[in-house]
This record gives sequence, structure tokens and C-alpha cells, in this order.
Amino acid sequence: MSETEDVSLQYADLLRTDNLLKEVLIQRSRKFVVESEEIEANRPCFPERQPPSVVTYSLNRVYAGLYEDIKLAFQKDKPMLSLAVYNTEAFKRREKDERALVSQRNVLGLIRTLLLKRLESSYKAFESSLEDLLIKMGKFVEVNDPESWEAWKQKRIDLWNQALLHKMERSKDGEEDDEEENNLRDLPAALNPEEYDIEAIVTLTQDDMTQLVSILSKVHDRLTPATDDKLSQLKSCLASPELAGKKIIFTEFRDTARYLFRELKKELPTANIEELDSGRKIDRERVIKRFAPHYNCSPEELPRYLKDPIEILISTDVLSEGLNLQDANILINYDVHWNPVRLMQRMGRVDRRLDLSKPVHHDKVWIYNFLPPQELEDLLNLLKRVSGKILKINATRGIEAPLLTPDDPKAVMKLFNEQYEQKESAAETLELEFQRIENEHPALYSELATYPRRMFSGKRAAEGKPKGIFCAYRYPSMKEGVVTGELRWYFRCLDTGEITEGVAAIAEWIRCVHETPRQTLTSAEELATAQNEIHNKAVRRHLRDMQALASKKATLVCWMEVC
Repeated sequence: MSETEDVSLQYADLLRTDNLLKEVLIQRSRKFVVESEEIEANRPCFPERQPPSVVTYSLNRVYAGLYEDIKLAFQKDKPMLSLAVYNTEAFKRREKDERALVSQRNVLGLIRTLLLKRLESSYKAFESSLEDLLIKMGKFVEVNDPESWEAWKQKRIDLWNQALLHKMERSKDGEEDDEEENNLRDLPAALNPEEYDIEAIVTLTQDDMTQLVSILSKVHDRLTPATDDKLSQLKSCLASPELAGKKIIFTEFRDTARYLFRELKKELPTANIEELDSGRKIDRERVIKRFAPHYNCSPEELPRYLKDPIEILISTDVLSEGLNLQDANILINYDVHWNPVRLMQRMGRVDRRLDLSKPVHHDKVWIYNFLPPQELEDLLNLLKRVSGKILKINATRGIEAPLLTPDDPKAVMKLFNEQYEQKESAAETLELEFQRIENEHPALYSELATYPRRMFSGKRAAEGKPKGIFCAYRYPSMKEGVVTGELRWYFRCLDTGEITEGVAAIAEWIRCVHETPRQTLTSAEELATAQNEIHNKAVRRHLRDMQALASKKATLVCWMEVC
């Protein structure tokens, strides 16, 4: 069994078996929503999400011969960067705190991973992270060993000043940042020389700084937008006739978003392009209305914003949730967020309910993903980690369409689709049937509230289906101020005496239509015996599991003979 299949079995159908999730989470499949609204007049509809397309590129070409140097610096087994300044507990002169050692080792892994994620996003994001790390290390050395700091800085003064200038340019629009989880951690200030081996930490930190300077000098000298293969592939996509129309480009990092904005403005000088991130001082509401006027403007506002439309919107995840951007039907993930929920939120900006009364309603939406090349995947395992998280989320919440590729590596998305694609839960199917009764048989529906409790009926068993007694019980609520609790279904098989519980199986055995004739064959005594057996063996057990008080009883709502 493959690793993916093993994980799939481990998390299979967790939503329907985990009591906590059932209490706090309501699942509604897309198919259920669509079919439910088909019953209504003037219903909204959804576009058809096309299988995601993967845009390929080469990191070796992006980094113009630097990738092997970078790989050596950040490899897992013997990295060239020690990051000792983030591992100060290891340099304590006295007894070390084991918990602090473990915590700081985890931080080292997070920092290396963050740098690789930014390397994959864009060389500009990677460059800014290297400069930020260099500046943090430099200030640490300056505080703890001023003399050696001055000697080190004077040898590399030009690059140091260039790093400071770049940092000032990046922060000129404000310090607010939507990427707090992706920022490098601050370093400790002055350390106590009696407690720490400061000389060893400073020596290793200066070695790291020298390595950073070596990489940065090559980045500054060799890398340009012209050498950026990933950017070139994006430009080719945007020039394709298939991508005609409004487009939103998502990236995880602000530095990447601003880099793309600058370069696409040069490439497409006549196109209306805008960029949003939390640090940019811009009227966000106005940008949203210019990009998606039909779903965000009032009738009075609409003419004004239609005169100044945005064709391409570049954004960090500040726009990934809670917004109607379905004026557009093309979404490009320039990098893959580690949190699959963010990926789903991004897609949900364009893959949303449509209002057919509006002049803009796309039948289809397209998703384009820039996935990590194999060169980086060997170091980062980003795709594998995201796929694993998607699998877990799918097991609990359900994912109805591929997120990353049409046929995801390791068959992750194939497993998703087999289980959840266009498939309702049994509860959703019953709810749809109930809505149809209301719509097609209004007189019958209006009488339901007048029917007595413990109502009994009967029907013939369908061919090949079991015969027996069905009972539905309403349990008392364990919540203060709430009288009634959950409803549970039970079916006792006439031949074997086995008691089945749950909607999924039983619904098929008891399902009727309006014309189904009522029929019962079993004597009243036998029916009562079967009903009592369900009560004694199943209902009482569940009351004990609930830890219900003796005064709390389950109520028989209705029952049926299937003969």
C-alpha cells in the first residue's frame, strides 16, 4: 500500500465518525447546494471549474547557475549556514535546557524552509530574505562584539550598504505586513558572556554572514528579470489567447507581488494592472470595485468604476477570503501556499455563485498553478506536504475538485475525486428529497406538523433489500436550555436480528414515493418485541454513552415495518 493510500484510509470519512466534528461542523457539498437551489425559482448557479493547469519552469534557469550554491547552503544534512545565532541554547556554558534546545532546532528548520519557500516564489523575495537575515546577524554581532563587527563590515561595506538601501526601499510604504508567519524571527540582543560562549556564536555567525554575502553578491550581479524563467513563463501565459479576460494572480509574499507588478507594467504598458498587499498604502475597496464592479458596486457606482477597470490584479492573501471577485474567471497561483485552506480560499474568489441577472457571469473558471520544480522539491517536499494536508482536509470537510494538478502526483487528487467529487452525503440526499416534497406536494408537506408522534407505517421491501423494523428516536439534549437533541435511525433485520444504525444505509431500505402503498404483515406483538429490542440494545446504550441522567429519555418519533 502506498503512503498516500495509507493516509487516505487513516483519515477516511472522519467527519461522519468524529463526534466533536459532527457537533461543530456542518458539511454541505457543492452538488447539494446546486441541486437544492435548482428547486427554487431564479436560482443562482456555479461556474464549471476546469481541471487545474500546471505551469512549468526551471529554478536552474531562474537562478542562472547559482542554484547548486544555494542548494549546498540550505541542504538538510550538512547546511553551509549554521544559523548559530538562532541556536544560542547550544552555546550555554552551564546546564542546557532540553526543551529550549528542541525549540530552537525547530526554529532553524523553519528558517531554512522559509528561505526555500521564498526562493521558489521569486528571486526578489529570496534576495530580500537574505538581506534581512544578513542585517539581523550584523546587528547581533555589532551588539555582542563591536570590534570584530567593524572589521567585518569594512571589508564588505558596499554590499552592506546596498542591503540597507534595499530594506529601506521595501519598507517605504509602511511597516504593516500580511506575512507575519513568514517573517524571520528577531534575534536576541546582548548576551551575558558568563552564561554563553559568545566568541563561538559570533565566529559562526560571521561565517554565516560571509556565506550570505557570497550568495547575495551573485544574486545582485547575475539575476535580473530577463534571466527569470518563472517570470517569463507567466508572461507567456498572459499572452495566451486562452487567458483572455480578467485575471487575478496570487502570491504568498509581498516582495513577489510588488516585483510582478513592476515587471508586468513594463511588459504590458497599456494594460490596467494593480497590486495589493497589506503594506501598500492604497484604497483597497476602490481596487476591488475596479476589478470586480458587477459584484461589488451599487447600480449608482457601477458606471464610474466601469470607466476605469482593472484587467490584471496581483495580490497576496489579503484578498484570499470573503470577497466576490467573480467578474474574473482566471486565477493564477504564482506560488503554492503551505496551507491548503488558503488555496481553496483563493480559488473561491472566482469560483463562486453567479447571478444570471448580471451582464457578467462566466460558465467556466480556469486555475493555473506554478508548482515547485523537482529541483526544489528534493529539498523542500512542499508539494508532498501540501498534498498530505489536502488529504486530511478532504477526509474531514470534503474537496470536490482538484486543487493542484489534474492528476495529482501520488494519486492524491484521484482518491479525492473517487470519494467526494460530485457526491452528496446521505443526509444531504434526504434533505433534497424533503425539499422536493415541499415543492411538489405542498398539501402533504403542510400536514406533516400535525402528525402524531410514534406514527407507524409499512411497505414492501425492495428486491434484494432486508426486511425488518425501522425506528427513529429523538434523544434529549445535553446542552443547557435546549430541550431536544439529535435524531438517530435504527433498523432491526427480521432474519438475523442484527441492528443497523445510521442514515446512510437505512435511507435506501425505507425510501418511498408518494404512490408507494402502505403494507404491514407482522403481528402487533412481534412488532412490539422488535421495537423493544432496538430500544434495549441500541437506544439505552447510547443514553449511557451520553451520560444522560436517569430522568432523560429518548422518544420514539416514528417507525415502519419493511416486509
